[in-house]
Amino acid sequence: MCREEPDAGENGKAAEEGALSGEKYIRNGEYMERGIRIRAGIRAEPVREGGGNTAGAGGSRQTGTRGAGDGFLPPIPGIWYNGTAFPRKKQSGGTSVMEEHRRNEEIKMRKILVVIDMQNDFIDGALGTREAVAIVDAVREKILSYPAENVFATMDTHEENYMQTQEGKYLPVPHCIRGTQGWQIRPEIAELLADERTYTKPCFGSTRLAEDLKALSEEEEIELELVGLCTDICVVSNALLFKAAMPEVKVSVDAACCAGVTPEKHLAALETMRSCQVQVEHA
Repeated sequence: MCREEPDAGENGKAAEEGALSGEKYIRNGEYMERGIRIRAGIRAEPVREGGGNTAGAGGSRQTGTRGAGDGFLPPIPGIWYNGTAFPRKKQSGGTSVMEEHRRNEEIKMRKILVVIDMQNDFIDGALGTREAVAIVDAVREKILSYPAENVFATMDTHEENYMQTQEGKYLPVPHCIRGTQGWQIRPEIAELLADERTYTKPCFGSTRLAEDLKALSEEEEIELELVGLCTDICVVSNALLFKAAMPEVKVSVDAACCAGVTPEKHLAALETMRSCQVQVEHA
């Protein structure tokens, strides 16, 4: 079923021991190695045995040298420590500490694809264009590049009274009427989408999808990529809706997998999204 949118303790001890024995791990969002706590992958401070971080007699905060009775280990090269940058050196595998940290962060990031309105009426139906037909294969390939559980979709959905709605008055072309052939998603695209992650919407943007993605972003780190139709109507509407709901989440659009009502409007919509800090790829 498509989603309908209505109108309008012990671990800490082991971790500490791991840090002081040279093991690497992440604890409380901080990357640890050789007794050094790296905050946000930028600034480091020494971790003292027993949980303290105050230099003992003869020890130095500036150099990280060991003083009498303190538990410091030398700072990691390549990390800023109290304003001092230590020369970076590679680990045995050829990867620096910071590079490994960034790679770990990338692994944790969940990338989500949102496929906008790849429906017959927008491709070769009532509001179809040559440009829309031309992106079908590219959109299919894009979907296949994502894990199935990370692909969401929308469907423009109108009722029989479309011509009496405000949209119908400004765009007097009946399209995507529920249950019609034009409302259906293109078959080669539809077979790749899951009903439980497909959202019907009565207007340009899906507020229900934005709410669900926002809730997801509060549970885990995500990035959003949009593809589909039409760039200057529903793609831009959803991109800006997502950006407003999740200002710290990266939102991007693949221009090569989108098409507008006209080529000129497609380009204009891409510029609008750039202005609102939506990343535009393959323009």
